[in-house]
Amino acid sequence: MIRASDILQIAKTGLARRIWKCPDCGEEIACSFEAQMFEMYTGAPHCSQCEALMLLVDN
Repeated sequence: MIRASDILQIAKTGLARRIWKCPDCGEEIACSFEAQMFEMYTGAPHCSQCEALMLLVDN
């Protein structure tokens, strides 16, 4: 279940400026607020190039 404190923390960290980035090959994908909420509770996406787990980084 999504808690109000989770939503507030995400809003404070400025997710609009964050992206998913592959630590192995460097592939990047945009990270919308909705995508971040989904990924926070289901796990990070996998890179389409090398299948590594992507990291959420500041853009």
